[in-house]
Amino acid sequence: TYKRGRCNCDADLLSRFPYDESDIDDNGHPHRVRCFTSTLTSSTQPIQLNVITRSKSKAIQQSSSPTSPSATVPLSSDSSTIHHRSIFDLYIDRIRIEQMKDVNLSNRIKSILAQPDQYPHEIVDDGILYKVINRIDGSIIQLPWLPASLIPEVLFLFHDHPMSGHFGVTRTFHKVREQFFFPRMYDHIKRYVRSCSACAQFNVQRQKKPGFLQCELPPDGVFEIMQMDFWKAPVRSSNGNQYVLIITDRLSKFVFARALPSATAAAAAEMLLEDIILKHGSIRYLQSDQGSHFRNGLLSAITALTGCQQVFSIPYHPMSNGQVERFNSTFCDQLKKYCHHNLTEWDNYLSAVVWAYNSTVHSTTQFIPYELAFNRRPLSPFVSTPTAIKLMKPHDYWEKAN
Repeated sequence: TYKRGRCNCDADLLSRFPYDESDIDDNGHPHRVRCFTSTLTSSTQPIQLNVITRSKSKAIQQSSSPTSPSATVPLSSDSSTIHHRSIFDLYIDRIRIEQMKDVNLSNRIKSILAQPDQYPHEIVDDGILYKVINRIDGSIIQLPWLPASLIPEVLFLFHDHPMSGHFGVTRTFHKVREQFFFPRMYDHIKRYVRSCSACAQFNVQRQKKPGFLQCELPPDGVFEIMQMDFWKAPVRSSNGNQYVLIITDRLSKFVFARALPSATAAAAAEMLLEDIILKHGSIRYLQSDQGSHFRNGLLSAITALTGCQQVFSIPYHPMSNGQVERFNSTFCDQLKKYCHHNLTEWDNYLSAVVWAYNSTVHSTTQFIPYELAFNRRPLSPFVSTPTAIKLMKPHDYWEKAN
């Protein structure tokens, strides 16, 4: 029976999966690619039967030419050719070389050098084309104009790499736009992320009607109210871990996480003391559920000695501790995208996924959690390090930061 699109919530991959123009045959119909996935065991790899059409192979040959001006970004995020290249090979010298190979950009550089007044928002410095961007806050930055040949590699690094976390369109866009510029960036990223097979397989749609629970007021500063919770993995890892203890900051949304073999009161007290209090100072409130690993004499003694007050959520009502519960679901989906071939390796990707979460823009605050927590932007491992280092005195740095 026919169902309207808004009423039909079943999977509809064949009709809704985005495809490239090169995947359309001469009659205007998209070619179908059949994919079969075996789920008999957790360690079984998916078996894919792919067909490369004549139009697709012709497009691949054209895009492999270094002087092709019509190079496009592939829809699929299966960047097997990128794995053989160093992930840190995005230095400015390579961007210069690829810009000169690109016909459109090389002609644009010549035009700017001949008539610089005609291009007020573009400059050429040391043979490299930069885009001048005026931010909303009034700042002006210069971003290297990324040639089409490097776009697939950049999208792989800022989306598929474990330190990028396989997050969505908005987070990926905010990370790329801080380092590079290329036309229709958001559209490229949107098509790339939506065609990612791992994201399509493990992302969960959460669209519910708003309830009657009122949001609590945010604290006055970072690391004042922390929320703590245990997450249990479906399988024990090869390192012997099956639990993750997560602590989130209410204001900045910054996350601390540690993989553990068991959920005990001693493990919770050790992480609170070593990772939070002894590194970032005492906190005012510690919010958690009423499990025995949180409501015990050991944790009560530590919080009392450090001037912290424990707050427990309502029984059978996890929404009262919703921030950390929501992150549990988020990072669980991200871990699946990296270890679905071998679930026992999930704890090897935990730190990278948490870093990716802390270093991208949060949808609630519209700020980077790391930036709110430490009052500076995190440095990306995928961009070149400046050759000149400015040495500042502690007093000058303090004045600049405040």
